[in-house]
This record gives sequence, C-alpha cells and structure tokens, in this order.
Amino acid sequence: MTRGWQIFLIAATAIIIPGGIWAGMGIAALTKICYNVIKYEITKFNFTNMELSFTLKVKNPSNIKVIIEGYNINIELNGVNVGQIVSKSKKTLKSEQHSTIVIPVNIKIDKKTLGNSKIREVFDYFITKQYEKIFVSLSGHFNGRLLKIPIPVKIDLKYTLAEIINIMDSPDESEKC
Repeated sequence: MTRGWQIFLIAATAIIIPGGIWAGMGIAALTKICYNVIKYEITKFNFTNMELSFTLKVKNPSNIKVIIEGYNINIELNGVNVGQIVSKSKKTLKSEQHSTIVIPVNIKIDKKTLGNSKIREVFDYFITKQYEKIFVSLSGHFNGRLLKIPIPVKIDLKYTLAEIINIMDSPDESEKC
C-alpha cells in the first residue's frame, strides 16, 4: 500500500469513527426522551364544540441537546378517536432539562358526534365531573432528526382524567421520568 493510501485511510478513519459515535449518541438521546401528561384544560365547551388542551412534560435525560421537529398524535377518549394533531413546529430540548408541549384538541359537537354513544357518554362524564370514567389515550410519535435522517420517537400514553387531575394537584406525581 502506498503512502498516499495510508494517509487517506487514516484520515477517513479519523472522520468516520467520531462521526459514527456522534450519530450513535444522537440516536440514543432521541430514544431516551421521557414524557408524560401533567395538565389538561377545557378551553371551550358549548353547543358546537369542545376544546381541550393537554400539556406534556418532556425530559431530555441525555447530555446533548435534542431537536424535535414536530409531532403526530392521535387522541382518543374512551376508545373513540377525537382527533389527530400534527405539528411541524420545532422544539429544542436542552440537555438534562424539562420542556413542555401543549397539545390542543377540538371536538366538534354535531349529529355525527352525538350519534356516537361513547362520545355522548364522555360528554355526560365531563358535565357530571365523573373524571375517573374518562379514559384519555395519546399515541403517535415525536419527529426527531439526526443528520437529515428522520427518527420517530414513539408516544403511547394512557390515563384517566382523574389521574391527570391528581398529577395537576400533586406535582411530584409528574416526576415519573
């Protein structure tokens, strides 16, 4: 092997190995993201629609910052899909810190919605404040990116509304991650 090839191989190795380690650290950081619901709020409830918002507490436990380029989340109440929320807004998760993301949900109240007995039942539970009977499910993924390669981080949360209210009343409960 000529001297030129030896120098080329050493230089390539010096670039590829640290790059691979950096990429591996980035992927590991994305997969370590921890999240849970810490708050819900009814922002509107009338004869035409119900607007809710869920606040997620997201923690980046790694020692490098992670960029989330949006999310795609399905929201279900008592097993009925009430919305798919897609966002393309970026959020930088600083290393070893918490951030919050607010997920807005708008449920239209019309004949189709009220024709679904489970949704009608959920509305009754909201009105009568039977929060232990309202089951909330958020599933989907955060969109992370590393070196222009999309890396989805799965979201799969299930709570009763009573559990979310308990977390809101006792902030220590939100420290699951």
